[in-house]
Amino acid sequence: MEDSVFSNRTSTEQAGRGFSLIEMMVASAIFAIAAAVAFILYSAAQKSYKSGENFTDQQQGTRVAFDRMISDIRLAGFNYNPDGDSTRVDEQVEGAWDTAVTVRGDFDFEDPAASVTPESVLPGSNYSVVSTGNDEIVTYVLAKPGPTGAETLTLRLDPDKPRSKAVKTVTIPNVVLNQSNPPYTLYRVTLADVTGAFPSSPQGSTNFVYEPVAENIRSMTFLYYNDAAALISPNTPASSADDIGGGDGNSLTRSRIRRISVSVVGMTADEDLDYTDPTDATATSHYRKFDLRSDVNPENLGKTGIRDLDVTPPPSPTNVSLVAGHCQGVLVKWDPPSSTSGVTSYSVKYWPNGSPSTFTTLGIPYPHIEYGTTDYLGHGFVPGLTQGSTYCFQVLAKDATGNSSNWSPTSSPPCVAVSEATTPGTPQNLKATGNGTLAPLDSKVQVTWDEVKANANTLSGDPNQIGGFTIMRDAKGYKLYRDIVSAFTPNDGTNMVAATGVLGVGATSFTDNFVANCKTYYYRLVAVDKCDVAGAASAAVSGQAVTVIAPSKPTGLSGNRTSKTNIHLTWTPVTTNVGGTTIYIEQYKVYRVKLPTGTPLGSISPGSFTYRGMAATPVYDDSLDSTDHRDLSNGYSMYYVITAADLCGNESARSDPVEVYCTFNGTLGTNPADTSSNGGSVPISVTVSGTNTYVRAKVRIPSLTAPGTDVYNQEVFATCATSPCTYSFPAWDTSATG
Repeated sequence: MEDSVFSNRTSTEQAGRGFSLIEMMVASAIFAIAAAVAFILYSAAQKSYKSGENFTDQQQGTRVAFDRMISDIRLAGFNYNPDGDSTRVDEQVEGAWDTAVTVRGDFDFEDPAASVTPESVLPGSNYSVVSTGNDEIVTYVLAKPGPTGAETLTLRLDPDKPRSKAVKTVTIPNVVLNQSNPPYTLYRVTLADVTGAFPSSPQGSTNFVYEPVAENIRSMTFLYYNDAAALISPNTPASSADDIGGGDGNSLTRSRIRRISVSVVGMTADEDLDYTDPTDATATSHYRKFDLRSDVNPENLGKTGIRDLDVTPPPSPTNVSLVAGHCQGVLVKWDPPSSTSGVTSYSVKYWPNGSPSTFTTLGIPYPHIEYGTTDYLGHGFVPGLTQGSTYCFQVLAKDATGNSSNWSPTSSPPCVAVSEATTPGTPQNLKATGNGTLAPLDSKVQVTWDEVKANANTLSGDPNQIGGFTIMRDAKGYKLYRDIVSAFTPNDGTNMVAATGVLGVGATSFTDNFVANCKTYYYRLVAVDKCDVAGAASAAVSGQAVTVIAPSKPTGLSGNRTSKTNIHLTWTPVTTNVGGTTIYIEQYKVYRVKLPTGTPLGSISPGSFTYRGMAATPVYDDSLDSTDHRDLSNGYSMYYVITAADLCGNESARSDPVEVYCTFNGTLGTNPADTSSNGGSVPISVTVSGTNTYVRAKVRIPSLTAPGTDVYNQEVFATCATSPCTYSFPAWDTSATG
């Protein structure tokens, strides 16, 4: 019973005491862990939500900008030429880069008088609402916020308000074409709506309206296709050097664009270190990205409006005047037409003074091209006239529909004598391969130069100049000269390698195939006009051909003894190397060996030949000494081989040997006959019969009383190729030398 009371008291004491410190610490730790887990889960959820929200917001903002850009591109060319005016200089796609685009269209189309929308106006219709503000020229391009950028977009277009139909250079600064440091801001750029003439290039950023339409853009690219679905852009976004661009030279390429493929890659504003883009190895690998792509087919590209029927002729040209001084031609000038005249061409009528019924007409487009530059002045050059004769001139204007003005002036047309008062300019930038800068070519030298476009002087009254000198209107071509010394004087008779018949107007290169390899040549160039007036020669430039290929083996070697002391060799010129390439050889090596007559050619050791000399042409004369002469008369022959060689150290295989020997195979007859007796003055002659050509005859009569001496020794030289031949000698005076 006592035990029972004690047990109850103990339980009661424990119940009143509460939790121990250890129990509280354990409970607190468990609570902290649970709270930390809950906080981590909440933070992760909040971060995921925030990241998703940012991604969604950025994607939505980029998509809105993308849709706006696609909408503008889709309207490219809309209403840009509704009346079909062929004299407009506008383009539907004004600039086409791999990472930027400039289009022209009526983006703010609105007809307050009717509910007409761009979609309800058919492409090519004659609707007359035309946007004339610079907001019709829209560029989409990336840049850093500001905008800032180290690059410039260059365009050639008509930016004036109202349009003047005059092409000007427009440069949009502070943009980025090489997208190597994202993120960027996508800008919609338009020209400032300046009334009158747009400022000259280079324009400042204040001449443009930069509208940011999307931030945090990773990249933007454009691909351009023609109507055959063929890609016509280079697709090299890392380099803008080869882009179609906005220059005059690529206007035809831009006019063929029918489809534009657009790609925009956006990225989140903040990086997510828990995310890595497996396709991105750059600094943006921890940014989430989204790619928007679309193919746009602007319905108006390649289409224009229909021009209203026009029966109104353009105004007649005014202030027609003449400028003589270009060989065989006259420059006819008049006031340039107004931008609203519609003039697309002119006709010039001319005739010999006093014979107006024998006139000739020449068509001149307007505007026309002068050495690659569009010329909006009113003039045209009439070539093909007789030097020194006087001609009279009239001019009329035409529009695109064929309407013509009256001939101007209607009376007292101006007349002038055709004269020469210009001298061609000096060719510049002459270069030749193998000169230490340009790599040498095999067995040829290529010479290049800049086209001579201007004279060396100015002609009063002629408005077109290049570099301060009147342009050449009477060019005939060039003359190229070559020598082996740098300080040479051009001479048509001694060192000209190409004349105007080969180097005509527009020529800028010539390939000289008649050069010896590894030999240095010097070239000078002269420009010539139609009166054969030559300008100053260019500075001399060196050139050299180099090869490692040996010349072909010489063939056709033959030889004959032309005199007692000479053997004459000839052979066929070597004109190719062993690879079949045409070459020029001016170095042949001659080798000889002396062996008994009749030695088989195939048995002669190549090492037995010794070098005799060198020839620049396929002809060589080998001089014989007394020993050679004696040996040739005593059963020996001369055997020859030749090789073709160059200064590069290449030498051909040896030719087949040829044998040259001295064997008489004719039949001799003498008068008087041998062993006959005679006295006094004895006539002597020798008759020879045979198939050879004989060049020399000799008669020797030894003394019977003084051995080793001759009483008669005479030699006659005369070529005789017709058998029999008779050689006549001086008579023998037997009374003096019996």
